[in-house]
Amino acid sequence: MDFVKNINADRENTDAFTEKLWMGIQNGDKDCYEKLFNEYSDKMLAYGMKYTTDRDLIKECIQSVFVYIFVNRKKLAAVHNTSGYLLASFRHELFHSLNERSSRFSYLEEMPEFKLEVKFASQHIEKMDDESLKVRSQLIKAIDSLSPRQKEIIYLYYIQELPLKDVARIMNMEYQSARNLLSRSLTHLRNSSELKDYSSFLSTFFMALMSFS
Repeated sequence: MDFVKNINADRENTDAFTEKLWMGIQNGDKDCYEKLFNEYSDKMLAYGMKYTTDRDLIKECIQSVFVYIFVNRKKLAAVHNTSGYLLASFRHELFHSLNERSSRFSYLEEMPEFKLEVKFASQHIEKMDDESLKVRSQLIKAIDSLSPRQKEIIYLYYIQELPLKDVARIMNMEYQSARNLLSRSLTHLRNSSELKDYSSFLSTFFMALMSFS
């Protein structure tokens, strides 16, 4: 317990926090292990819900990732970006489970696509004038027109706020490919026929990011 208390002072320094947290896990500190789970399980759940509404399956995959970490803690290399590592591991586990399930049930013919919904906080909607509400509607349509992978990279980079190198790792892409995909995604939104006013698009887009689920 003292170990966890001592590293709370390093919370602002993510690298130091992560390094000490993983060091504690590798040394078998169950408090650090519990802190890791409490810190990131909700983020993993939210990510999984973009692929499937089966919460039980998602939770099983999350548990599998953390069980693997604890069982193999002494073999794991140092992790410098915990979110990137956990989400990549979780995504792999989720895809594996979904593939297994699809092989058992013939009606599951395809992998579920990544879904991204734009939700505005009620206090933001109340302050919008007619023009802003129109742009909001146009933004929703524009994001709906993105491909699943374009939606996913926007979610990981802007909503989960991950470095692009970690986004590339999670999506199993080369760094430059991820950079190109992100650029194309934003260009698609910017050039959407409904969103010709780029300044309005930017303000509405980033307002949406504040209240994404």
